Amino acid sequence: MAFPNTVRSLIDTGVLMSLGARGFCTNATATALIFDATILPMTKAGNRSSAPRTMTVTISVSAERDGCFDVKVAYLGRGFAKFEDPIVHYSGVALLADLNATLLALDYDGAEVLNPAYV
Repeated sequence: MAFPNTVRSLIDTGVLMSLGARGFCTNATATALIFDATILPMTKAGNRSSAPRTMTVTISVSAERDGCFDVKVAYLGRGFAKFEDPIVHYSGVALLADLNATLLALDYDGAEVLNPAYV
């Protein structure tokens, strides 16, 4: 569990509090930090919803770029959609130096998925 603990120590407490982070865990091979966060999703019309959703944030080492993390934020749909693949709210790459800013940018209520002031 060295990797998940190391990643967790790199994320500022205030960033985690802003996201309402909870339920920290890892995957079976201990190559990712996984936690739940409360984030406002985008609607099908492309607007920001007013009702927050619990989303799963996964941070893992980028297989394609050295010194980077893959960040994926996904959630289950409602009704029958919860039996389908999760809805991906955000998927991208963050440099080590930008990890906190990328995560904090998720806590946003504007028209974009990430707050442009942080990315």
